[in-house]
Amino acid sequence: MDKSSKGFIIFSVFTVGLAAIVIILSLLVWQDPSDLQPTKVMDLSKEIIDSPYKLTEQEMIASSSDGVSFDEEESLKEEGSFEKISSNALGDFAEDIDEEESGSLFVVPSLMEGRAEDEIVKTFTGLSKLVTPSPPLEIIDPIPELQEREGNSYLPKISEAGVEAWEVYRRPFIFKNGDKISFIVYGLGLKKEETELAISKLPPEVTLSFSPYADNLEEQISKAREAGHETMIDLPLQSKDFPAIDGGPDTIVINSTPEENIAKLENVLKDSGAFIGVIGINGEALFSRSDVLKPIYESLFSRGLLFLSTNPSLLLPSISEDHGGFISSDIFFSDNMFYPSIENNFNLLEKISRSQGHGLMVLAPTKILLDSINKWQEKNEQRGSHKFILVPVSALVEER
Repeated sequence: MDKSSKGFIIFSVFTVGLAAIVIILSLLVWQDPSDLQPTKVMDLSKEIIDSPYKLTEQEMIASSSDGVSFDEEESLKEEGSFEKISSNALGDFAEDIDEEESGSLFVVPSLMEGRAEDEIVKTFTGLSKLVTPSPPLEIIDPIPELQEREGNSYLPKISEAGVEAWEVYRRPFIFKNGDKISFIVYGLGLKKEETELAISKLPPEVTLSFSPYADNLEEQISKAREAGHETMIDLPLQSKDFPAIDGGPDTIVINSTPEENIAKLENVLKDSGAFIGVIGINGEALFSRSDVLKPIYESLFSRGLLFLSTNPSLLLPSISEDHGGFISSDIFFSDNMFYPSIENNFNLLEKISRSQGHGLMVLAPTKILLDSINKWQEKNEQRGSHKFILVPVSALVEER
């Protein structure tokens, strides 16, 4: 037999053997189609915001503070034993905070070592959870009695009967004894996804503040109120790094005349919907400039609105009129935080609240900070009778 014949025979045997192996494997894995379960189809009528992050079971367990998978966690909650094994990371961490630091009413969170948001956010799941829609506020849009016409626009005003806008547009709250905590998310309306998450996923007690440069501002504020949130407007103030860091054309600045700054303020306020006041963003350059700030305060308070400072070093107003209100935040978060700093400052907020009876945190609208609010609230609910009372910012006006 020549070499070519032998080669052909060997090739034929190899091919037949390979085909036999494929047939045997196919028979082993084959299933009768009638035995297969039908595919489950999600109800698209539910309002769901899909998370771009998919976790493996190992990642889910690693993201839990106790190494418990989410399925096991739900089972433990049903059995009533979850609270016993779940460590209170916030409470434990707070004990390590220096007492001198906790006495400060303004914290610039340091950029501590940690993973950036795009890395750490993968372990966060709170924003992807379904939430029960909250009832809308009673008043969604501005009412005529609290508006005055200015050209083709409308500005807030105190009614003829002396009723103030912030009192009418606030989220109702039944006052209770206990330590209160309030969260405000500012800068909303510019990024669609973050704005939708804040409106639909955060507890309704969280106050939402919108950028004056947002498109369809009044419509976005109405959506927030339909989800149960009271609303505010960001007021850009001159920063210490101005003009390198510019808050936009409506920024209140030192070199403008009082009339020019009032015109900027009114441009922020006009046709902005039903809101309770403004948040002064930045403002380091205006700490001691009463000549710049006093006309702003007077104009706001004369319209029955609140002013919230993100820095208590900002000059306090000396306004005799009994209208409006002034509030300072205790902690202000910018948008470049790492997780260790977030945990640190949430614990500090708790210590401040335990010390003075209330604490107020202002946060940028990043996914990691939005989800941190939800995670804090979940842990807070597990405290039982020792939990903090989550309130809208308007509930703190009478206490400051």
